Amino acid sequence: MHAASALDSQTDNASVLASADLENLERQAAGMTMAGAPTVVYLRIKAANSDATRQDARDLMDAWQVESAPDAKDGLVLLLNLKPGDTRQGSAALVAGAYHTGNGRLNADRLQAIYDGQMKPKLAAGDLAGAISNALEAAAMDLKQPVDTADQNLDWQLAFIPLVIGIITAVGWLVIRLWGSTSRGPGGNRGSGSSPSYNSFSSSDSGSSTSSGSDSAGGNF
Repeated sequence: MHAASALDSQTDNASVLASADLENLERQAAGMTMAGAPTVVYLRIKAANSDATRQDARDLMDAWQVESAPDAKDGLVLLLNLKPGDTRQGSAALVAGAYHTGNGRLNADRLQAIYDGQMKPKLAAGDLAGAISNALEAAAMDLKQPVDTADQNLDWQLAFIPLVIGIITAVGWLVIRLWGSTSRGPGGNRGSGSSPSYNSFSSSDSGSSTSSGSDSAGGNF
């Protein structure tokens, strides 16, 4: 498991951060891990748009297993793809594990707010270290906030809906079977009435969440 809490020369593959900045960000990343969110910050030179960068962050979260324990889904990845030839431009992505998105602390809206309010202005000014530091500081503050119980209750209710639908469908199927058996005429044939029909429905999460990553945010700069 690579639940990295430090940002070092291996994760700054773009070699754009000064030693002092790396040390400061390392302390912040370690603080995030202590607060319950194992954190990886990764910078590299790669031409990629915002969507591709978000997927890169998700892939990294899975490949490095950025979580405190198997299936904890409590990690955070902040990834920057910097434009070849001009590292003042690129794309950034933040991805938080399902544990933090489910309790309302680091859901998609909050992650986007961190990017828009804390990162984007610094990135526009060419201050990569400042952008990352601001994002980690804001995320750390969010982790200290009480769990959003309203969101949790809503998530529980939404999760309960498929079960209710399944029960209704099963009961409906049973009723149909019973109706069919009681409507048979002599000799075991059905009456002249038309046979009832039913549809079975299945639902799946069509989002792009992965085994560790859940909500994401970011943009181009």
